[in-house]
Amino acid sequence: MGFRPERLAAVLKRDLGDIIQKSYQPSGTFVTVTNVIMTDDLSIAKVYLSVLAPGRDDKAGYEFIDEHITEIRYKLASKIKNQDRKIPELHF
Repeated sequence: MGFRPERLAAVLKRDLGDIIQKSYQPSGTFVTVTNVIMTDDLSIAKVYLSVLAPGRDDKAGYEFIDEHITEIRYKLASKIKNQDRKIPELHF
């Protein structure tokens, strides 16, 4: 991975973390972005999450994020529009 994908991955990690923590955490569940890996052509971002749901099934947190993936990508686009023209496809 070159310099540009690493730099964009760091930006995505920070911004996705903010978006998910502010708007897309199911009640009683803590979701954090642990890592982002970009493809060399910057078209796909693999996003690794950590879900902590005390007393509940962790899969519910992952399913909640998957249900709102288009909304998350839209909010991400508004945050990074000045840094990258093409918004990468997100794979959680």
